[in-house]
Amino acid sequence: HCTLESRGKVVLDRNGVQVTAFLVHHEPARPAYGYRVDYKGRSVTISGDTVPCEELIHYAKDTDLLVHDAINHEVVQYLSDLYKARGDRFGDRLGHMFGDILDYHSNPNQAINNAADANVTLLVLTHMVPPRRNAVIRRFSRIGWGTKGARNAHWKGEFVEADDGMLWTLKPLPSKEIDQSYVVNN
Repeated sequence: HCTLESRGKVVLDRNGVQVTAFLVHHEPARPAYGYRVDYKGRSVTISGDTVPCEELIHYAKDTDLLVHDAINHEVVQYLSDLYKARGDRFGDRLGHMFGDILDYHSNPNQAINNAADANVTLLVLTHMVPPRRNAVIRRFSRIGWGTKGARNAHWKGEFVEADDGMLWTLKPLPSKEIDQSYVVNN
C-alpha cells in the first residue's frame, strides 16, 4: 500500500506551472503515479490508476478538480465469473485478468470518499470500466455503479462521470468556477 514516506516530487516548475508526481498504489504495476498541477492558485489532480491511498488524499488536498479512475467492481466481477465458467483456457485467462484488476483500481464510491477526504471541489470519474460508449450504457452504468444518488455526507463537492471529449476549464482567481464543455461532439 502507499505510504507517506514515498512523497511526491516536483517534476516541473516553469512559468508559474508546478507539476508534482506522487506514487499511488497500483500493484502489481510499479511504479504508478498520480499528478498534481498547480497554476495561479488553481489546481488539478490526476489519480492515475490506484486504489485509495494516503498519498492521493494528501496531494489532492483542497484541489479544484480531481480526475479519478473508477471501475464498476460488480460488473467486472460478473465478467470474471462469466469467463471462468466457460471452462476453457481462454475463458480462464480472461476471467483471471478481469478478477485481478479489482485489486488495483478504485470503484466510484471509493473515489467519492477520496474526494471528500481531500476536500475536492469537483470529482471527475474516468477510466471507467466497462466503458460508457453510448447513452444506453451510460444510463445503465449510472444506475449499476451506485453513483446515482451517491454522496459522502461530509463532502460539499460535486462529481461527474467523464465521457470522451469532455473538457474542463478552471477560471482564474478570484473565480472558483469550473466550466465543462466538449472538444468533440458526443
